[in-house]
Amino acid sequence: MSFAFRIAALAGALALCASAAQASVSYLVNVDTSSIAGADGFLEFQFSDPGPIDTVEVALASITGFQSVGGSFNQTDPYSETDPYGTPNVFGHVDGTLPGTLRLHDIPDVALSDYLQGFHFGSSFSFVLTLSGPAIDAPVCAGCYRTQFSLNLWNADITAPLLVDPTDGQFILGQVAMNPDGGFDLTTNAGPDGALSALSITAVPEPMSWALMIVGFGGVGCVLRRRSVFAAS
Repeated sequence: MSFAFRIAALAGALALCASAAQASVSYLVNVDTSSIAGADGFLEFQFSDPGPIDTVEVALASITGFQSVGGSFNQTDPYSETDPYGTPNVFGHVDGTLPGTLRLHDIPDVALSDYLQGFHFGSSFSFVLTLSGPAIDAPVCAGCYRTQFSLNLWNADITAPLLVDPTDGQFILGQVAMNPDGGFDLTTNAGPDGALSALSITAVPEPMSWALMIVGFGGVGCVLRRRSVFAAS
């Protein structure tokens, strides 16, 4: 077996290991709220499977690292508080509270997991969205429905969406949807009057994949170094 072939085989094996370790996908979500800074309203996070309940592929949406510039939460316990219509602010299978770790589960018998929390908007906010679970581990499923995470912003009485064009009836600021082929669609809807969206969604590396790839590159480097030493001696 040639040296070049061994190197190629090693690199391929490491790449496969990194792929197999990809048990989650993460996105950095940034929202520019400078145009509504100072206003009171609501953040709404939704996680659902759009298909029949008996076709649900179990998944988990975790929100971590929530940060805001100039913003603040004006509800201390969304689990006990209600919105202006007297409806509970948490629905489905949800645990945790912002700005800590928030988890929304997509499981059978729960059509939608929803978390609504009062917020005083500053100039921006951001968080890391991580999708994991069986639906992510084994993503290819022809004909299956897949999970989708949505971000919505509402005004103080939840009668109108914020930062999206109201003329097209849109209320979702943005969405991450998983496809049956294992791919992901990132959607950012236009701002008021058709302006550019205030939302940006950027994929970030899964830590384990990065770690394996770094180890792999280091291993290949050691092999090359040893070969150069032997060639010189």
